[in-house]
Amino acid sequence: VMGIQGPGDFFDTIVIGERMPRHWISGSNGFSRTNDFAGSKPEESVNQIIHLIMTYQPDGMITLYRNGELYGKPYKKSLATFPKGKSSVIFGLRHLPKGGGKHLTATIDKARLYDRALNKKEVEEAARGSQLFVSNKELLAALSHDQRKTKEQLEKKLKASMNALRKAPKALDPNKLKGEAQKQFDNEMRRRLRSESFKRVALSDPRYGGIITNAAMLSMTSGPKRTHPIARGAWIIEVILNDPPPPPPNDVPPLTDDGNSKNMTIREQFAKHREHVDCAGCHSKLDPLGFAMENFDITGRWREKYRNGREVDSSGKLMRKHTYNDAVDFKDSLLKEKDRYARAFASHLLRFLTSRELTPGDTLEIERIVKKAKTYNYRLKSLIREVVLSSLFPGND
Repeated sequence: VMGIQGPGDFFDTIVIGERMPRHWISGSNGFSRTNDFAGSKPEESVNQIIHLIMTYQPDGMITLYRNGELYGKPYKKSLATFPKGKSSVIFGLRHLPKGGGKHLTATIDKARLYDRALNKKEVEEAARGSQLFVSNKELLAALSHDQRKTKEQLEKKLKASMNALRKAPKALDPNKLKGEAQKQFDNEMRRRLRSESFKRVALSDPRYGGIITNAAMLSMTSGPKRTHPIARGAWIIEVILNDPPPPPPNDVPPLTDDGNSKNMTIREQFAKHREHVDCAGCHSKLDPLGFAMENFDITGRWREKYRNGREVDSSGKLMRKHTYNDAVDFKDSLLKEKDRYARAFASHLLRFLTSRELTPGDTLEIERIVKKAKTYNYRLKSLIREVVLSSLFPGND
């Protein structure tokens, strides 16, 4: 079909059927640079345009493309050099086959000789549409001055964009990022848990905040399997209200998690204890305080239901006058008893400072401290100041 003829009997050509019937090859003098394209198929097109490109790479790799696609498997041979001024481009039959009468009948529609081996993308472009490849040199020659200027500007923008894309960070594995974030969170939690200092944290959820909803208190007053409302109530009435209850009777059996109690709420299980005459008095004080915190589980997490699916009932009445439905209402109810809370705090502080139990004679001084702190809206610093200035403070006359 087409070839380059060098000095003497030296040539490279696009040939069909010379080695295998209907198979395309790169013909050469004495087949010195010719192999069959492994995996190639015999030509079956009749009266159709076929686009063929044979490329010869500088490393000796010979590749044939048929209609933009690889024809068989490329192979490598020694590189042939055709000297300028002594070589010719030839078309058609170079010589008759042995036996005569067998040759390709075809018409060459277009033919091109490129100054370099095209890459696969360029071959595909050449095979598409008009089946021609236009070099950058030819394109520039066809453009006007303004068009060339516009082309240069667009190429600069494209180059800058490509450089920016190359500098962009590589895509990250979301699972790896999730693992790293979890690791950072765990490390931060360990650091906070091991910290020996308190840190003030702003909260927007009214369920949390304050001492009685602190996880340390909630877990301290719970067992390994369930919460202990009575222990929580006892802690609140002793620490927050300074009204410690008497110890429970010795003959009251402990609350057990037997088979009959699995479908009951803790409030229902404690109903039996309230039936005991010796327990009724204390339970009337402790139960409302402890059950108010039942929405918090053994670790201090909020819950709406028990494990058995029963709804948590944390409603009650504080001091027989403040009704509440949950822990949020309960905290609001405690704030309505500021005098009692301030009195309890001052008493605890004085007991610690004097290293003794307070006596009825100390009541008047405690009332003076609370009355003075009330003028400052019971602020903690005002309570501490009045305790330090009190006549009960060691060293004061």
